[in-house]
Amino acid sequence: YWNTPDLVEDHCVKAASTALAHQRALRPLNAELAGLGLPKISIRVGLHTGKVLTGNIGSLTKMKFGCMGDAVNLASRLEGLCKLYQVSIVCSGELHEHLDEDVF
Repeated sequence: YWNTPDLVEDHCVKAASTALAHQRALRPLNAELAGLGLPKISIRVGLHTGKVLTGNIGSLTKMKFGCMGDAVNLASRLEGLCKLYQVSIVCSGELHEHLDEDVF
């Protein structure tokens, strides 16, 4: 998660950069896996920015940090569109507005 629980300057740029770095890191890993006769790994990423509810979710015996809200749901739906459009990253217009078009 970027920008939660602490404020992170340029969180949209950092999220997009991280998604691209993940894709670049997969290339040599998948080449190594292919050499071993193993299936390749693919990652799909949906990027969006918005207000979310974050915190520890669960009980005293089982707890995790998580996010909930419309922004999380939209990012999940964008990730699902990756499969439909056969791409690895889809970002919302809201997030795209925070990116430098010369860089991304």
